[in-house]
Parts: sequence; structure tokens; C-alpha cells
Amino acid sequence: MTKQAERKKVAEEIGISMLGEEMACHYLNDNGIKILERNWECNSGMADIVALEGETLVFMTVITRPQGQSGLPEYPISADRRLQQEMIAISYLESHQRPSSRVRFDVIAVKMTGEQQCLLRHHRDAFGAGSDLPQSREGEPKATQRKDRITPEKKPEKKASKSKALAR
Repeated sequence: MTKQAERKKVAEEIGISMLGEEMACHYLNDNGIKILERNWECNSGMADIVALEGETLVFMTVITRPQGQSGLPEYPISADRRLQQEMIAISYLESHQRPSSRVRFDVIAVKMTGEQQCLLRHHRDAFGAGSDLPQSREGEPKATQRKDRITPEKKPEKKASKSKALAR
């Protein structure tokens, strides 16, 4: 593959990712979830979306697959990715002086079905014990040792995924 072809492929992937995030934001707004930050960066990495649902801070990973690409976008979430998201949440809480906030980690999977259409699946509490996402092959993440730094939600929420076809 030539360098020009590689650049074009990267540009297309960035465009698809941005479109997937835009679709996710429309879905969140339509469902009353307040978006606080998009693409929030720290030394540990980047949170695609930081949102507020009630009194719970929600760190969202958006995974987008273009039309024609096989496989579901949300599979698999590796232990390393889970650990990274927890470290990002810790950095966010410290930098925004919210040490006792309730935190949840969600995954929004976006499968493009047309130029401006997608199938969106929202996995709430995606890293929790009752998650419907499969464990990665590496097993449980090292991050379980650090959960004492993040206050868990008092009431477990419904773990079922929501799928919704969107057209914008």
C-alpha cells in the first residue's frame, strides 16, 4: 500500500469515528443524558464522551464500524482498554475536583448502515459484573485493584443493552 493510500484510509477511519461519535451524542441528547466533554484527554488517554446522567458521571467509549465491515463494533473490550478507561476516569475526577462522584463506564457501539444511518447499541455499565459484553481473553483486568478510588453506584441499574436505529 502506498503512503497516499495509507493516508486516505486513516482519514476515512477518522471520519467514520467522528460520525459515530456524533450519532452517539444525538442518541444521548435524545435520551436526556447531558454531555459534559467530548474527546477529553489526559496522560492516560482519551475519553470519547464524559456525560452526566442524574448524579452519575458516565465515561463512554464509542466504537464505530463502517458499512460493509464485518463483526460487531463492541467486541471485544480488552482488559488493557478497561484499565485505561478507569485511569482516565481517575484523572478526570482529580482534575475536576469530584473525588466522591459516582462513576459508570458505558460502551456505545455504532454500526453504520448507510451514509447517515446507523444501528446504535448502548451497553450501560459495560465493565460491571452484570455486563452483557463478553470478557476479553486476557481475563479480569488489573483495574479491579483500583476500584476503591472510584465510588460505585449505590443502586445497580438495569444491565440490558438498548439498540436503536438512528437516521440523522
